[in-house]
Amino acid sequence: MLAMDTLARRVHDDRPQAKYARNPPYGEDVKWLLRIAAKLGSQYLHQFCVCAVNSIISPFVLHDVAIEAAHYLSR
Repeated sequence: MLAMDTLARRVHDDRPQAKYARNPPYGEDVKWLLRIAAKLGSQYLHQFCVCAVNSIISPFVLHDVAIEAAHYLSR
């Protein structure tokens, strides 16, 4: 969660082209954290999703997080 908080502060300093890019530089890191949260359980996944909504600006990364979380929770 500290990584996501740091990302939230850092994203505001990026250029708009990087913020809203289809593949921003932090996209793979967020997906890696999502996989870790899913392995820890649904409570951690929920907490990660709440943090992601508050930290991530890119709609493409948020879409990927939503799809992966839905796949995990549907099982």
